[in-house]
This record gives sequence, structure tokens and C-alpha cells, in this order.
Amino acid sequence: DGGSSLSDRRRAVRRVHRRFSGANRRERSLTGDSASEAPGDAQQRIKRVFVSYSRKDKARVAEVVKTIESFSHEVWWDDRLVAGARFTAETEERLKAADFVVVLWTADSVKSEWVLDEAQVGKAAHKLIPLSLDGQEPPL
Repeated sequence: DGGSSLSDRRRAVRRVHRRFSGANRRERSLTGDSASEAPGDAQQRIKRVFVSYSRKDKARVAEVVKTIESFSHEVWWDDRLVAGARFTAETEERLKAADFVVVLWTADSVKSEWVLDEAQVGKAAHKLIPLSLDGQEPPL
């Protein structure tokens, strides 16, 4: 499995979830909306998460997506593309609309121009959350 256990990936996703939760608290403190929600409240705003990865890692990515979804976040990855959809346009729309861009780094994804471009967009928008599935360092 490339040197990374399922429990390691789950721990990484939990760190991502804590970051989402922290963002919720910061948003509420900036808007003054603290009366309706307490930190950790189940009614926190659902985050839109864009997942970037190499198709060669699809099976491992599906596990990560399932785990992120278990925290009630809306996840989009290109597996969600509908047949006949305009691939580039739909991907760009989802990338821009995302609250967070989770890039799953592996030995294969660091070679993908798509992944590198999506990571750059996430970084420029201060939405990037890099995760390694196999110990691969992000090329950023």
C-alpha cells in the first residue's frame, strides 16, 4: 500500500477535519455569529472540499473521500463527473467554489500536471491542505 496504513490516512483526515472545525470557529468569531452555534456543534456549516489526486491512486483516494464525508462535509472529486459533462469547466467551477482544496500527494500525483495546477490554485486562494498517502513530500 505504498508505506501508509489506513490508520495513518484516517489520522491525516482527522487533522483536516480539525482544520475545518477551526475555520468554522474563526468564521463565527469574525461575523459575531456565536449565539447560534457552539464550537464542535453538529450544526456547523458544511464545508465544500475539492480533492485532487492521481487516478493511479483512485482506490486509496476513495477511502480518504469516504472518511472526509463521514464528517458531513461535501466532497467533490472527478469521480463525481457525470458522463458528457465538460470535464475542464466542471473541474474549474468546483475548484473555485471549494472551501478547501485537499491535495493527496503520492509518487504518482507529484508527476501530474493537473494535480500540480490544482494545488497551485488552492495555495493561491489560501485553501490548500496537502496530505501525503505514501510519505511523498509536496513539490510546493
